[in-house]
This record gives sequence, structure tokens and C-alpha cells, in this order.
Amino acid sequence: MGPIFSSFAMRHLKEGIRLIIFITAIFSLTACTSQKTAPPFDPRKCVEEIPAKVKGLSIVSGPRSKKSIIRDMVPAVCNGHVLYNRMASQGMAINKGTILFRVLVEYNGEVQKVVIEETTIQSKVFLQEVSDFISDTDFVFWGGNDEETVFLYPMTFGD
Repeated sequence: MGPIFSSFAMRHLKEGIRLIIFITAIFSLTACTSQKTAPPFDPRKCVEEIPAKVKGLSIVSGPRSKKSIIRDMVPAVCNGHVLYNRMASQGMAINKGTILFRVLVEYNGEVQKVVIEETTIQSKVFLQEVSDFISDTDFVFWGGNDEETVFLYPMTFGD
């Protein structure tokens, strides 16, 4: 009874080990393939959606028009959305929310100051990057008027 039983037990033990290895391999494979990837960025969609996302844009002072500001902010807004999607898909801690920027632009189109007035987004890295996108924006030269423009620009991410 001893040798027959041990032969039977060894056979089932080997099958059990094979089954555990197989299940582990399946879980490993599904874990690797189910990771989120960043959704493809469509610049046309971003540009088309911007006017709807600029509810709350207000000009505090200066000659620039809302239409001009919206057009000039397109690169900063779209780059912000690309960054948000990339950070979210990589599992970085970033929540949905809105940022309200106060921006000062000189008549020559140079951004002099970007301040975050309000935000519901907690990622300091993300806030700094989007502020830098705005600082690097080239606004249209506003000839014939040497006044600077100050405006409040809301950006919503994650909707």
C-alpha cells in the first residue's frame, strides 16, 4: 500500500504544480495586457471642444478679445489635455477637475505672469506643467495698443 499510494500522490502533486504554474502564467499575461494605454490624441477634436470648455473666460482688463484669447490658448489647452491623458493612463495620481488661471499678456504677445487662482486638481506637477504651457504660448501681437491684458481662463480636465 505504501509504494502505490506514494506513486498516486506524486502523480497528483505533479499535476497540481503544473496547474498552479499554468494559472500563474495566465494571470501574469492578463495583468500585462490589461494595462491602460493613453487614448489617441485627436487635435481636431481638441480644437473643436475648446470653445465649449471656456465657459467662465473673463477679461479683467485690456484690449484683447475673448475670441483672440481662445484662439491663442489652443496649444496650451491641447497640450494640457495630452498631458492629463498620459498621466492618468500611466496610473499617476491625478484627479478630474478645473483650474482657473489668471494670465497677464503684454501688447507684444509675451506672457508675463501666470497665476493659479483656483483649482480642484491636486497634482502639483500637472499644475506646474500646464502653467508652463501657458507661459510658453505666443499670443498675437496687439499692435496700435500698448496695453497689457489680464484675463481669467478656466481649463477643465478629465471629463
